[in-house]
Amino acid sequence: MRKKTLLIVGGHLTPALAVIEQIRRTTDWNISWVGREFAMEGVKTASLEYKIIPELGIPFYTLYTGRFQRRWTRWTAPSLLRIPIGFFHALVLLLKLKPRVILSFGGYLSPPMVIAGWVLNIPSVIHEQTAASGLANRTVSPFAAAIALSYHTSAPEFPHEKTVLTGNPVRREILEIKRRPTKPPLIFITGGNQGSQTINRAVARILARLVNRYRVIHQTGTLDYRKFAAKQTRFPGRYRVYANLAPSEIPNVLARASLVVGRAGANTVAEVAAVGVPAIFIPIPWSERGEQVKNAQLLSSAGLARVILQEQLTPEFLLSTIDEILHTPVPRSAARAAKKLVQKDAAEKLVDLVRKYME
Repeated sequence: MRKKTLLIVGGHLTPALAVIEQIRRTTDWNISWVGREFAMEGVKTASLEYKIIPELGIPFYTLYTGRFQRRWTRWTAPSLLRIPIGFFHALVLLLKLKPRVILSFGGYLSPPMVIAGWVLNIPSVIHEQTAASGLANRTVSPFAAAIALSYHTSAPEFPHEKTVLTGNPVRREILEIKRRPTKPPLIFITGGNQGSQTINRAVARILARLVNRYRVIHQTGTLDYRKFAAKQTRFPGRYRVYANLAPSEIPNVLARASLVVGRAGANTVAEVAAVGVPAIFIPIPWSERGEQVKNAQLLSSAGLARVILQEQLTPEFLLSTIDEILHTPVPRSAARAAKKLVQKDAAEKLVDLVRKYME
């Protein structure tokens, strides 16, 4: 008998990896992946998912489509013109792969795949990672069979009868981290897989003072990598630079870090909460419905994080906030409160939800 196939539509890689772990522990399903080959439009740099998913032995398929952009660039018009093409390409992929269920993790690839699945009577389960709600997931919610939520705060944005509170899946190796902070303290600065030039500019102005006091691991993204990599030789043993870090490398960094400085993407926030490491979040101001601000406020309310809005960010303010946190230890109660926000069985719950439609 042919094994059942689950088609995962990439949008957010890290929760998908947690779900893949759970699927492989508890089922015999085949998995295929639809994702993006390049990290950004106009930049021929392979996306992290394009590098990692094939290494897991999972077939990777690129969907040729476009997306709505929040800011007008020279790529906006060509991207909009590709949106209808994406729908027909999605139909072709689904007819070829014949999945029993589609599991979507949001992003611009989700609408063509979920809507094409609805046309072909293939049920879709979509997962919302944020404390708010993403545009793609709100768009496809009428066509989805079920909507898995990470936080109850996003529930009003979706049809009540379809929603299930599962939590945001976090990989087991993150959940099992035993913190072992270093001396001098280690700061992990990250703008996510694509990096943050805003954060990088602020760090550049205070870098010498930072590494004089602390050790720093800096995930810059591809665009700024060379500029910062050249600085490593000036600060041997105190400063390490990466364009991006593979998911397998993140647990070791979080285990040793005394502080995380970065954007407030849903999955960064979830992993920081799961480990209980203090953080400074600088939310992207143009994120959908202020979702990053809402993500950051979850840990700010728990006492584990400080939030610096981008319009407030200056190099000196960032440095003084770092010094303040590292010289005034965060209470253990804050870490415990943050960890309670993480549903450790989220991956299991999401796989169980998908199983209902697989069967």
